[in-house]
Amino acid sequence: TSMACPFVAGTCALLLDADGTLTPDSAHPANPAGKKGIKELLQATATHMPDYADWEVGAGYLNAYAAVDLAFQGTKAYKPFNRVDQPYAASYAPFNAIINTSTLAPPASRPVQPGGAVYPPATANNAQGRENIALAYSTQSVNASDYNGAKTKAATGDNAYAFLVDADVNGVPIANLSPTLRTTLLDVRFQFGNDSVAGLAGGNSIGVLLYAPDGTQYSSGIALPVLDAPSRQVVVKAPVAGLWIVELRGIRGLAAVPVTPPTGVGLPDTTTGQIYRTNQVVVNPPQDTVDSPFRDAINTAVLNRYMDVQANGFFLPQSNVTRGELAQVYADNIPLRQSIGDTTRFSDVSGNLARIAEAVAANGSSLRDFDFTPAGLIEAAPTLFRPNIFANRINVAVALVRALGIDREARALNPATVTVTIAGTTYQVLDLGDTSPVERGYLQFALDRGMINVAIAPGTINGVRQNVAYVRPVDPITRGELASAITNFRVAFRRGN
Repeated sequence: TSMACPFVAGTCALLLDADGTLTPDSAHPANPAGKKGIKELLQATATHMPDYADWEVGAGYLNAYAAVDLAFQGTKAYKPFNRVDQPYAASYAPFNAIINTSTLAPPASRPVQPGGAVYPPATANNAQGRENIALAYSTQSVNASDYNGAKTKAATGDNAYAFLVDADVNGVPIANLSPTLRTTLLDVRFQFGNDSVAGLAGGNSIGVLLYAPDGTQYSSGIALPVLDAPSRQVVVKAPVAGLWIVELRGIRGLAAVPVTPPTGVGLPDTTTGQIYRTNQVVVNPPQDTVDSPFRDAINTAVLNRYMDVQANGFFLPQSNVTRGELAQVYADNIPLRQSIGDTTRFSDVSGNLARIAEAVAANGSSLRDFDFTPAGLIEAAPTLFRPNIFANRINVAVALVRALGIDREARALNPATVTVTIAGTTYQVLDLGDTSPVERGYLQFALDRGMINVAIAPGTINGVRQNVAYVRPVDPITRGELASAITNFRVAFRRGN
């Protein structure tokens, strides 16, 4: 917030400079009917953030240039590339894959400690399909440093609470279900700052920290009194089964004035919490992927809305991907800056695809390209996008590397040979004749991240017969191959690069 607020405030000042009649939002009494307010201008031009829901990040990243552009020229068709969350998804056709979400009943009893004692409280308080918590927050508690420390705190109810995530879904063992056709969500919420005795009507500086059985930690961040809502929430997708711990923490000491011991700074409070467990299942999973080597990647892509099935329910894993289809996949999975010119750039696309085509073809398409130097994710002629032409494999590899924000590193690599390592064995790529030295740098980065698949077959290098890798760089990319590439891209993007 310390950096976001001044940037947003500065952008609002630019908007008012562009149009001094703007109101805070369209609901303002002084706002003319049909005119966007400042809030709507920022939302319409925002950059969508894949991997985050609307309730987590709103419309997405601020795009100051586009917001001011829309304030000047209110008729431009700026809309976030968000096909998942309402109200943004209303501008797009719905997904063909149907995903149902159902609530899972919490365990009927409380988890048991190794010595046989029950974690407090002894009795579960389950109602309305959720596990309800009442937990007192104390400022005298020393924060846990790891999972075992959190279990110790939960054993006495010391700012911590233990709960279970079952290893089955509605009575069906998870091992018997395809993990890529269903997933579970763990949703933990806490409300605080309602203790009238302590005078906390303005909130409290408390955050929520989850400890998974494998030691992974998930944090909500710390709330700030008055400035934030008096609540915090953490959502984990596909949580590990077993004993979980939720810990309440206050704000930590500053680096210059550390808190010793590591206690949290917050006021004593009476908090309430809820734990929701939900199940997500693809109702109409594609039926034509059974024999595809990319079946798991396809199912993962469909379940997570990386890609969609066709209107007839088939995925068509062997079908070649057109440039128009590829542009939509990029818009669904990459934080693309909206870029709309004063005149229509491409004469062969219309509707939503026209906006997406301009974005993917613009220099510095991805938000991770900070200086706008890299070429677009899809190269195009000045006036033609050619949406029905097949996309080839090397172009996808180049685009996904650029989308990670490592274009400069890829261009500088210029490798003499390109290799891929599979199951501990390294193979040299043999069929590079149709690639430029610069493209080989991108190819190496893509292979290192699994964003392009290879075939292993016998070949000859320096007169020696051996197994080598083939990438078929100029061949069209199929939908199955793209599902694998985009799934691995999302993993690399979350990791940082």
